[in-house]
Amino acid sequence: DEVHMLSTGAFNALLKTLEEPTQNVVFILATTELHKIPATILSRVQRFEFKSIKTQDIKEHIHYILEKENISSEPEAVEIIARRAEGGMRDALSILDQALSLTQGNELTTAISEEITGTISLSALDDYVAALSQQDVPKALSCLNLLFDNGKSMTRFVTDLLHYLRDLLIVQTGGENTHHSSVFVENLALPQKNLFEMIRLATVNLADIKSSLQPKIYAEMMTVRLAEIKSEPALSGAVENEIATLRQEVARLKQELSNVGAVPKQVAPAPSRPATGKTVYRVDRNKVQSILQEAVENPDLARQNLIRLQNAWGEVIESLGGPDKALLAGSQPVAANEHHAILAFESNFNAGQTMKRDNLNTMFGNILSQAAGFSPEILAISMEEWKEVRAAFSAKAKSSQTEKEVEESLIPEGFEFLADKVKVEED
Repeated sequence: DEVHMLSTGAFNALLKTLEEPTQNVVFILATTELHKIPATILSRVQRFEFKSIKTQDIKEHIHYILEKENISSEPEAVEIIARRAEGGMRDALSILDQALSLTQGNELTTAISEEITGTISLSALDDYVAALSQQDVPKALSCLNLLFDNGKSMTRFVTDLLHYLRDLLIVQTGGENTHHSSVFVENLALPQKNLFEMIRLATVNLADIKSSLQPKIYAEMMTVRLAEIKSEPALSGAVENEIATLRQEVARLKQELSNVGAVPKQVAPAPSRPATGKTVYRVDRNKVQSILQEAVENPDLARQNLIRLQNAWGEVIESLGGPDKALLAGSQPVAANEHHAILAFESNFNAGQTMKRDNLNTMFGNILSQAAGFSPEILAISMEEWKEVRAAFSAKAKSSQTEKEVEESLIPEGFEFLADKVKVEED
């Protein structure tokens, strides 16, 4: 039982046994916290989920026991015990034993069940909800104070109140009415919208009542809020008829509009994009092209610098704190020389925020010196803009190379030493 409490060493020993099981041993592992069992154990066992027993089945079994013991009971008394068990037959029998120890004359009464379980009586809930429906705050608070003076738990009170409101909803929607109370029938007149709001407020306040050192104060606050829920006034017959007439008129007008000939559509001018106060970050492209030019002139050194920076970049990000680490998420080095490094970001916003950091290069300096062996100045750029700059630089480089090849082709063979003296002019 409670197998999730085993230590790591015990689980390892159990795993070894399960891998080579003996024929005469069956292990039954019981737990309420399956997520704490190692996956290696779960993969080698059959799994059976135990489900909660229905309240009706628990009631029938309690009636069976009482009949065998020749003990009479009130229907509400058995209902209280079955609900309090919350799907557990063992808990139901335990509560039943406690209740029977207080019975006199072989009769299980509702009062005994309420006393043993701490359940709020149906009559108390009837009066409380009736006061709320009438928006009678003093009466509702009086009902609450009476329960508190009788030693009832405010947590149990709100829990039972939720069950009571739930029963009202179920009966309103055609469910069976298990409450034998005239006040309960009167409370069925509460609108469903009000019941939903009452259930929401009670659920929200239940958490505060459970954790508070002054649960009664929170229960009183909840009572005032519940009593303030107002029902929408019913419309008179004349108003309803007027609304129906207006709806018919609107439907008629819609039909007439649909029959009107289609009006030629005019192409509306494209709306001008409103100017925003936000400044879009743009990198210094001249500096980027300067770095690329150095890389072209000394490709081996540029490649070595970039590889060193890329290998160390993961370590750089891991060494940063939460906000800085989040800022650099999705970034990667794309070019570098001895003095500068280009850092491409998926988000242009992150690139701009990085360049706004006053201590940017100071922050990276020490880390890069240790991780990469050099500390270049960081230049942030968005990935989209980086592709544009790189494409423009590549096109410019190809154009220059083509012009140089044309000029060299015009120099006669044997006169290459005069290449720097030759000037090509177009006709």
